[in-house]
Amino acid sequence: MAHFTINQKMTDSDSLPSFNLTLDGESVTTIYGDNDMQTALVDALRTKSKIPVFDQQEGLYHRLTVGDNVGFFHKWFNCKVPLPEVFVLFGLQNCLKKPLHRCTDSEIRRVYFAKYLMSGITPTVFREPLHGVDIKTIQTFITLLEKFKERHIPVLILVANMEHALLLGDVAISYSKVGYIQLSLRRMKFNQMRHPSKHRRVPICLRSRQRWMIR
Repeated sequence: MAHFTINQKMTDSDSLPSFNLTLDGESVTTIYGDNDMQTALVDALRTKSKIPVFDQQEGLYHRLTVGDNVGFFHKWFNCKVPLPEVFVLFGLQNCLKKPLHRCTDSEIRRVYFAKYLMSGITPTVFREPLHGVDIKTIQTFITLLEKFKERHIPVLILVANMEHALLLGDVAISYSKVGYIQLSLRRMKFNQMRHPSKHRRVPICLRSRQRWMIR
């Protein structure tokens, strides 16, 4: 089983409380925190650990079509998943001939998701993967996470939306300057994201810091 550990040495920063976190390839861990915390943690991971963070800022070829972008990265990463399967997996089969600069934000995000799957990078760290996207793209990202689990790739997701933290994480942590606590998961079902007005919000129980442990 693949493991990845974030320890105090990696996150030694005045703006971050120290903590140790071990991720495994069997589950997804989400960290709920504000933008300043995310920025500090991302900087620490990138500079001290050389860990890439997928934040949808790295380059795509906006003058090329969706199909050409995905096809290029399919060859670049020598991806073994058949290209037509990648298109369908990320809901891109109906916009293959569309230039990226004419795509919606959600369509572009799904191209990024396809690239991330094909890259095979481990461990995998995401920052705000669901911000501003549609329901179809949310479902696509959940499918992507299942593919990572099948490959036993450790996954960490940074979000500023607690509902996203609970929706995506098998383990969800609230992290701020005062410390961290694990959120007790009564996992939100996907249809609650589709029709939030039809569901009452479930109170979230918090566990003490002393009891928090990830194996």
